[in-house]
Amino acid sequence: PDIARNQLRKEIGVVMQEMLILPDTLLNNIVFDTKKTKAEVVELLENTRLTEFVANLPEGLETIIGEGGQAMSTGEKQLLAIARVLCRNPSLLVLDEASSAIDSRTEKLLEQPLEHCFKEKTVLIIAHRLSTVRRADRIIVLEKGRIIEQGTHTELLARNGMYSQLIALDFGSGSQPTMMNARN
Repeated sequence: PDIARNQLRKEIGVVMQEMLILPDTLLNNIVFDTKKTKAEVVELLENTRLTEFVANLPEGLETIIGEGGQAMSTGEKQLLAIARVLCRNPSLLVLDEASSAIDSRTEKLLEQPLEHCFKEKTVLIIAHRLSTVRRADRIIVLEKGRIIEQGTHTELLARNGMYSQLIALDFGSGSQPTMMNARN
């Protein structure tokens, strides 16, 4: 069946490296085009462990964010983008380098809550940071716009191909990455 364009847009949420930030409160930047209440946003932030991000702001959710979020770090902007898209609760999430500027400690703290949010959703993760994709159901490795490998983390490591080489470069020190889980 045909899907109306507006309905399709409601079902897709995109988190990119850069996003539109309004010169308004953090709360209004999170709810953006939804009808969520402040209480619903607080619950979302608690469920995703994004409360620390808000607690560090002078007025919490009522903090005025300048045009483009000039006073925010890139990582804080990405956390805002994640909160905004989760507030919309789309069935398809596209995360385009969505955690590239989030520090490893914060990424690890967000791992389980975001996994919970990803249940029952299709999540497409575009990433250079391999820690972001390790537990995905399927990883697709591209080179010059072409698929050169695909499979799970374990399958790709066993093939000893490009993915395995990239993992060795990324985590050559013996440390294991923290991962977010993409399901469906």
